[in-house]
Amino acid sequence: MKNSVKLAVPYKSQLDNALNPGGACNVTSIAMCLEYLGVTPLRQNIQIEDELYAYMESRNLNRHSPRDLATVVRNYGIRSISRGSRGKKVSRVNKVS
Repeated sequence: MKNSVKLAVPYKSQLDNALNPGGACNVTSIAMCLEYLGVTPLRQNIQIEDELYAYMESRNLNRHSPRDLATVVRNYGIRSISRGSRGKKVSRVNKVS
């Protein structure tokens, strides 16, 4: 396709999530984007999509709300993303635990 861009966003299946594999497509999608941007899980031995699901549940955030999903992205350290002639530029701050 002419003028298209293919990003190296990792594929993750929600079906291997430990938490709600049949209903966690939203946090799994966010996990793919965060991993592409270099974010890793805060805890050892957990996949990031399960960590995000638990993070949202523990803070009463709605995984169906675009605003709450954006809150999670910000809380995991992503502030802004821009694309320049030299690739992606990600503005990050320290992650919250």
